[in-house]
Amino acid sequence: MKTHSLITSLKELKGNARGCVYTEPIWGIPYNLYIPYVSLYMLALGLSDKQIGTIVSVSWAFQIFFALLSGVITDKLGRRLTTLIFDIVSWSIPSLISAIAQNYWFFLAQRSSTAFGGSPIIPGRV
Repeated sequence: MKTHSLITSLKELKGNARGCVYTEPIWGIPYNLYIPYVSLYMLALGLSDKQIGTIVSVSWAFQIFFALLSGVITDKLGRRLTTLIFDIVSWSIPSLISAIAQNYWFFLAQRSSTAFGGSPIIPGRV
């Protein structure tokens, strides 16, 4: 029986590419399960549709701006240090802010931090 080309490709990966591809489901699946409910969480805490739209728009603007700087930042700091710093900024801090969020300003800070930290690592992430 012939092995599927996708399985063959996964087995042949080496080094960093292997680590990235094999660990993607660890954060990708949970993220895509909870992200549709974030706006409902915001609504439940009393934010209006306009405020939620503003938060998303500001986040996208920050992502575009910081994506332009991501190459320079990575060149200056190096790939590993950039990944360490911006993973903390874009995932740990926003998670803590989300846990204590009570109003519009908390969510704006959370999404801005996510956009700031995510751009140098994953420029195309929305």
